[in-house]
Amino acid sequence: MSAHQGEQAAAHTVSAITIDSLLRDNHWPTVDVLKIDTEGWDLKVLLGADQALAAQQIEVIQFEYGQMWAHTGSPLKSALDYLQGHGYT
Repeated sequence: MSAHQGEQAAAHTVSAITIDSLLRDNHWPTVDVLKIDTEGWDLKVLLGADQALAAQQIEVIQFEYGQMWAHTGSPLKSALDYLQGHGYT
């Protein structure tokens, strides 16, 4: 049984960086495919790619949508509106 099905989840501290800082710090001009699988936190990842999205540096974006999005308070419409606002379809 996974934590999604009712098991008690343990909290862990992890380091994180944004997509924008990853591209900037590594001098990567573009990303062909960005695949996001963060169990409902996908919109937060997209928000950390604001500059790259505005500059159209990411060609294709793939993410999953499932029940965990409701637990993070991120509706799918918010992600779609955000991407459309940056010119993505």
